[in-house]
Amino acid sequence: MLEKLTELPSLIIAGAIGATVVYYLIQRKNDPIKKVPHDYFHRLWIYPPGSHTRWEAELDVEIPGADKKVGFFSATLHDQVAAEGPTDAEVAFCKRLMGNLNELFELTQPAVAEAWNDWGKDEFPTDWTTVLKLDGLSVPKDGNIKEPWGVTWFCDPAGHYFAIELRDGKAWLESVDG
Repeated sequence: MLEKLTELPSLIIAGAIGATVVYYLIQRKNDPIKKVPHDYFHRLWIYPPGSHTRWEAELDVEIPGADKKVGFFSATLHDQVAAEGPTDAEVAFCKRLMGNLNELFELTQPAVAEAWNDWGKDEFPTDWTTVLKLDGLSVPKDGNIKEPWGVTWFCDPAGHYFAIELRDGKAWLESVDG
């Protein structure tokens, strides 16, 4: 009898873990991430309220300075914006930047230079597209460039991602990883 009582705490813990897993799976089923078609993005996912973002998207491109698949995500949450998916202004923001990667590079160049000084092996080349590929963008609220947003470049010679935050029109090196 005493042996069975010593197993009781383990059984209670296992039951609590099992109940938590079942509850989580039921909740996720009720509010799943939805993949929806979109006129601009090749893939678009809508996240339920309470998630880390409102939406994420991917765009397949073949342009110098960009990875073949560029990722985007909303920098704002459901409680900040009424729209479930990307607003027209957010899509316009993405189109404008994707249409002129040189402008995007120029915006982020001070932070890229900081990362390059630590991780680059040679002098930074004249043609930035030979060493950097756009990996992704966080899209600011309403596509407003004055709101916080971010850019991630992959630097092939360094083998690292340069994550850059833009605030008040200035680029800040957030992290280097990869």
